[in-house]
Amino acid sequence: MRSNQASVGGIFRNSYEDLVHGFWINIGIASTNLAELWSLREGLAIARKRDLKNIEVETNSLFLVNAINKGLDVYHPLEYIVQECRSYMKSLNVSLTELGELVRMDKEGVERTRLTGSRPI
Repeated sequence: MRSNQASVGGIFRNSYEDLVHGFWINIGIASTNLAELWSLREGLAIARKRDLKNIEVETNSLFLVNAINKGLDVYHPLEYIVQECRSYMKSLNVSLTELGELVRMDKEGVERTRLTGSRPI
């Protein structure tokens, strides 16, 4: 896959952490921020179709968390997706949690730094 090609995906687990559904979609050329929002929107749309409620969404995307919580400028090209996600989240009773995990690798692929944590947003 070329570097500007993006795919999105996610998994659904039940309260016992059993895998119940997963999805993956190639969305073509996209920024990282668009891919994060697209993945959330797609997962929420699937939850709506399956009539799932009281959902916990976990992400490590600070952009996604800030966009959902604070919104983007009304003229930002991704604001319409943010508004769509907010609408889904309200109707499905969704909580968003930032995992706060960051792994940095050096150019040889050796892990150098790991920050972990979990905080509700």
